[in-house]
Amino acid sequence: MQKKFLKNIIKQSFPIVISISFCCGISPRVQIPPWLGNGSWGTYYYFFHFLPYRFCSRMMGWLSKLEIPSFFRNSFFNTFIAYYNINPTEFESDLDSFNTFHSFLIRKLSHQREISNTKLVSPCDSIITSFGCVRKGKIQQIKGLDFTLTGFLGKKPILKKKQSELYYIVFYLPLQSYHCFHSPANISFQNVRHFPGHLFKMSPFHFYSIQALPSINERIVFFGTYTGNKKDEQFIAFVSIGSLGLGSIKIYHDPKIQTNRDSQDQDAKIFGYLNFNSLHENFLKNRMYDNVQFKRDYSWEYLQPIKLIKGQEFGHFELGSTIVIIFEAKKGVKFCIKKGQNVKYGQAF
Repeated sequence: MQKKFLKNIIKQSFPIVISISFCCGISPRVQIPPWLGNGSWGTYYYFFHFLPYRFCSRMMGWLSKLEIPSFFRNSFFNTFIAYYNINPTEFESDLDSFNTFHSFLIRKLSHQREISNTKLVSPCDSIITSFGCVRKGKIQQIKGLDFTLTGFLGKKPILKKKQSELYYIVFYLPLQSYHCFHSPANISFQNVRHFPGHLFKMSPFHFYSIQALPSINERIVFFGTYTGNKKDEQFIAFVSIGSLGLGSIKIYHDPKIQTNRDSQDQDAKIFGYLNFNSLHENFLKNRMYDNVQFKRDYSWEYLQPIKLIKGQEFGHFELGSTIVIIFEAKKGVKFCIKKGQNVKYGQAF
């Protein structure tokens, strides 16, 4: 009887043992495409990139929009506010007015934030996960882990000035943060690129663990110049990145941009998995949005540039994710922030 019991235990635990062994390093390592970075993805990427993160994210987005019964709203939101230590005085509405969790996440502020008088400011309430100068065409995630700028943006940036360099800064928006994002400067955006991709989590742990994670996740890249003064125009790229649980990214000045649609899942496998062609210009131009009134490619140039003033509201995340700013500036720029620091939108960095 005891032997039979032990046999059943071993038989039932065998798949679990195999799965743990798989996750611990038996799985093959996957070579990172050279246009994204050098090296290979380990077990974590190989195992988890098969999971239906895009579908799960759409379901989470749907659940967040279900109406919360009025009698339960106050206790639900008060618990959430207390757990995450959110300042309720920043809301412009009372808790009863938030009929869904989604409406709470994209809440409006009760008062205008003070915007720093520096050329560039933080576009969102977030945590700084990485920043610095672009070296040899690469962005550093953490020491020993980086990814190529060209693979991330889809093209090589052209600097406006000879005596300048490219810098980057990565902002992570956790679940409890204010989910709207704003213009970090006086900006003119000339074109945009949408990369359907995977939806791994973009938390600091995942960002520091998976090489080139921002380059395989779904993202919207805006290209333009900042400052507004033609004599002082400098390159800037504003990138909003999707994440697990992120139903969609909403851009107020270009509502035709659609993210995490089931019709884009096949394209997402090319951008987010392993079969991405380095000559992706033609691919971008051969893929179009559905449900729009005119032909719209993933890569799009505006007839009239999108012009934003510093601090102007630009869009929002449905649940929370990451923003990366790539910007041109004079050599020797010094940042006044630290990795892991909490920043508010409008704050200098």
